Amino acid sequence: MTGPDWQAMMNRQLPTIDRLYGSKDLHEGARAFAERRDPVWQGK
Repeated sequence: MTGPDWQAMMNRQLPTIDRLYGSKDLHEGARAFAERRDPVWQGK
């Protein structure tokens, strides 16, 4: 997939991806999974 539609989609998604992967909740989810416990979400 190439062209302006692809670029527009990426421009919309990249800020969301950056926010997700920089969040404390992402790390809490992975940690909780590894420790076999329910995650405690903070919304951060």
